[in-house]
Amino acid sequence: MKATEGRFEGFSKQTMDFLWDLRFNNRKDWFEEHRQIYQDSLLTPFRLLGQELTEFVVGLDPRHEFKNHVSRIYKDARYSREKVPYNDHLWQSPRPILLDKDQWKERPMYYFELHPEYWGFGMGYFSASKPTMDALRARIDQHPGQFEKARKAFEGQDSMELCGDLYKRPKAEKPPKVAQWYNRKDIYFSARRPIGEILFSRDFLAEIYRGFEAIKPVYDFLWSLHE
Repeated sequence: MKATEGRFEGFSKQTMDFLWDLRFNNRKDWFEEHRQIYQDSLLTPFRLLGQELTEFVVGLDPRHEFKNHVSRIYKDARYSREKVPYNDHLWQSPRPILLDKDQWKERPMYYFELHPEYWGFGMGYFSASKPTMDALRARIDQHPGQFEKARKAFEGQDSMELCGDLYKRPKAEKPPKVAQWYNRKDIYFSARRPIGEILFSRDFLAEIYRGFEAIKPVYDFLWSLHE
């Protein structure tokens, strides 16, 4: 295990072996036999990483209080077509502490994810509703200067891509650089990286922090929809 004295020191080859093995042995008996490996090589370092990511996000956004959330390894059968008991990946996000416990889904958040094939990070909505996206379009129309600041910040960074499903019919005729935001059903910004040696030390944290900082003007613009 790579966690010592409460400090994140990277993941390990055992972390990735566990995720791959779980994918091909997604059964309760196998998981129970390997539960300690899950705890030591995946969950513990994942939580330690989450503590550091949350501290960093608090520094970026002191206006809100945050509590880190780690996704469950247990698959929710209600929302899954695959009838297997476990997820073969984990994600986490420093969530803003809000009065409505489900409100976080409608607020922009930073995140980190780990899959057998790749690791990634980004920022955006977990589940943006149509009213939220309508509010984004209204904000673009009514505050073009604020939007331009966010758009230029996005285009000035090279870590994340703009993601989210697009409407087949444009919501309005806009220049291409605006339309790629305006015509989304949902919106988030994502970076994906292949699994490599960098993941087995603290070195990859620097890339995450640079990415989070670079996308901060977009984060602020999205938060302005809710303030």
